Amino acid sequence: MQVQNKKSRFIMRISTERLSSYGSLAQDPLENVMAKYLWNCALSETLYQSLHWLEIALRNNIYSAASQALGTSWLANGQLLQPEQKQVQDAIDRLTAEGKDTRPADITATLSFGFWTSLFRKDYEQKLRPILPKIFPYVTPASGRTRKNISDRLNTIRKFRNRIFHFEPITKYKPEVRYREIKQTIEWMAPELIPFLELNCGFANEFQKSEQHYLAEATKVLSTYAP
Repeated sequence: MQVQNKKSRFIMRISTERLSSYGSLAQDPLENVMAKYLWNCALSETLYQSLHWLEIALRNNIYSAASQALGTSWLANGQLLQPEQKQVQDAIDRLTAEGKDTRPADITATLSFGFWTSLFRKDYEQKLRPILPKIFPYVTPASGRTRKNISDRLNTIRKFRNRIFHFEPITKYKPEVRYREIKQTIEWMAPELIPFLELNCGFANEFQKSEQHYLAEATKVLSTYAP
């Protein structure tokens, strides 16, 4: 039986399909492909913290504003449409199965980012309109604080977030633009969070490096993968 060399095994472990997202293995040196892969991983890591602050601020601002307008039990008292109500019930069932509390704060923390962004669909226009200023109090000009504008922004971020969390290439989706949008959206909700985000986010520095920063390291490692 023929034993594969280390480089072939490496490609098999990562998969040709995944690596081909960063370059053609038939035309590009593997070192160049891996340099892009490593840079993508590093960029994605630096974006994690900004997405964390965004999601925390979004769900807490929505919950607080909706509770004032609709009552503290609004998540489970029929205010939501069926798809979102099912997600809430699934969250309650999951918490119950794990022996955890099902207080509103626990349910809120369990619901996904997709759930919170779905609340800005047109179906929720009437419920949202009175509380948008409380969810996004710092949008300027205030005329831009519409359900549609907010929904478009959050859905753009959600799709970008999903690509990061599924380990997909993000450089072709203008991560520098997406980062500015994420940061601005946090500022619309809770500008006091921005100094903590900037303490150790590192996105700007990482973005300036480009894949060339990782080429020497990728070359060094792969040079040890000779047959």
